Amino acid sequence: GNTVALKDVANAFGYEIGFANGVVTVYTNNGLVQFTNGSNIAKVNGREIVMDTVMSIENGTTYVSARYIASVLGLSVSVQNGVATFTN
Repeated sequence: GNTVALKDVANAFGYEIGFANGVVTVYTNNGLVQFTNGSNIAKVNGREIVMDTVMSIENGTTYVSARYIASVLGLSVSVQNGVATFTN
């Protein structure tokens, strides 16, 4: 699947991000979404969701599945020519 920089999506929609011990937490209006480096499991308020790609950190940037970050944040996503566009 296509991956996107998590901070770009979170910042665009006004969500804060925390990072500790390889776990990235997105603080949303509906609770917490957590991603663990190297894992394909996202936790939404403690409920596990299996993603189609693993979360990775490259050069200090966290990358996650475009489709799954959209789903857990309640957004729509379309991908054309490698560019993901998110809307709420």
